[in-house]
Amino acid sequence: MDEVNVTKIDIDGNEYFLIDSISDDKNVYNFFCNPNDKDDIYVLKNKNEGGESFYVSLDDDNEIDYAFSLFFQKYNE
Repeated sequence: MDEVNVTKIDIDGNEYFLIDSISDDKNVYNFFCNPNDKDDIYVLKNKNEGGESFYVSLDDDNEIDYAFSLFFQKYNE
């Protein structure tokens, strides 16, 4: 049996699993889903600073809309 690596994070006491990462020319957007609520999705982007990588929130509603447009574009083709 093949081993599968799953990335998970805790946000506000809930567990979220990474379902996809989508890159554009500036950022990597990471889509996390709560397995207990399919409508509960977080989008975070990668940030590299001081040799460390971590997730940060998106800047504003326009960036959130943009990230979801990348996701829907990828899965509606």
